[in-house]
Amino acid sequence: YVPAGPGVRDWAGLKNFVELVPGRRPFAIRLDPLIPKNDIKISDILNIGLKPAPRNIQYNVSTVCVDLRPPEEDILTSFKQKTRYNVRLSQKKNVTVRVPEKLTKKDIDTMYELTRITTQRAGVYLREKQYFSDFWKEFTDSGHGQMFFAELDGKIMAGAFITFAGEHALYKDG
Repeated sequence: YVPAGPGVRDWAGLKNFVELVPGRRPFAIRLDPLIPKNDIKISDILNIGLKPAPRNIQYNVSTVCVDLRPPEEDILTSFKQKTRYNVRLSQKKNVTVRVPEKLTKKDIDTMYELTRITTQRAGVYLREKQYFSDFWKEFTDSGHGQMFFAELDGKIMAGAFITFAGEHALYKDG
């Protein structure tokens, strides 16, 4: 993994990144562009020497950006009504968020089990545990990722793994 970072903001930046990957050209690049979904054209991807995968290999088909600078209430207002309801319900029920200071085997086992249950319910493919373990450890240790757990009365209800690149954070797994 080589984080593209904040320098990749357009097609020219992505082309430069692809050409500069140390030692070899990448066989795959996951794109989470800050480009509106309707503005992405297959011809733009082909023009920089990339070709799309034969099928979507990620669950999300577009990126949603949430600016965290406005007041919390303004951010909440920008969400759908059901999302606002669930956020407020979690506050009312005293759901807490735990951020592991140091990622442990137990954290990894718990997060993988939550991911397994979620992918099984959604009917999507789940990679082997070692992939997630290596990814989560490497990103956490390098300061490019963080795991979060939502807990109710000491019981873990949900988990998320967030990656960081520059000023941006990306929901990767949950």
